[in-house]
Amino acid sequence: MSVKAESFYVGAPAGAESVRVGLKWLYEWGHPSEPGVIVLPTMEHFKQSGYLADAIGADALRAIPRRGLTASGGRRLAGSTPRALERSRSSFGAALAVFVGSQGVQQLHDNHRIGALCAVPWLRDELDVWIAAAAAQDLMTGAAAATARAADPVVQAALEMLTRHVNISSGIAHPNDKARSAEMFKILASAGHAWEEQNLIAAAVAAGWTMQDARALVKLGAKTRAGRNVKTQPGPWWADDILHQWRAATSE
Repeated sequence: MSVKAESFYVGAPAGAESVRVGLKWLYEWGHPSEPGVIVLPTMEHFKQSGYLADAIGADALRAIPRRGLTASGGRRLAGSTPRALERSRSSFGAALAVFVGSQGVQQLHDNHRIGALCAVPWLRDELDVWIAAAAAQDLMTGAAAATARAADPVVQAALEMLTRHVNISSGIAHPNDKARSAEMFKILASAGHAWEEQNLIAAAVAAGWTMQDARALVKLGAKTRAGRNVKTQPGPWWADDILHQWRAATSE
């Protein structure tokens, strides 16, 4: 299931100020006894000059992956990358992702060893799906993104019912869950109900799917909508009047 309980981003242009705001959050969020982690796109980025090096010092930045750093509030900080954290067994109360791209932030969102996540984007638009999916709060304004929902309310109703029927911990990995999902998309498409892929990914994550599983679900939907052959277990997986049920749910 989707695991990130607290999500934030800095909605300011990439620069010294956005990095400063992100670091302040990392130093102060939660309890200082919980370690934090600065996440950069690659380990090489810890050796480069830039806004982050200007903020904490180039020597300190280079040393973080090896020796760590104690922040002003007493929090112990590590340095890593999204991929390395996927393999790590360490847990962190807070993670600050600085100029990490969409895929990396989504990996961090799904990482159950990270408590709270804050992203300092290089390009804000690149994180739009995650911001909507996580209902992330902008540290510059205090405003949280509205909880993502499918643009078509019937698609949203179908997604919510699917979420209740599948094993949400494994997405569509089980053949029955894949078949049920494919049949849902086929019914929706045949009835003229459309969806935009990025919007549906965000809506699925908001409903409890991980970012990875939401992408797999929507990819399956794209194949089904395009009429491509999707090998699944034979059905039917939904009641004969399921479309009526989905439509009725939108008026409740």
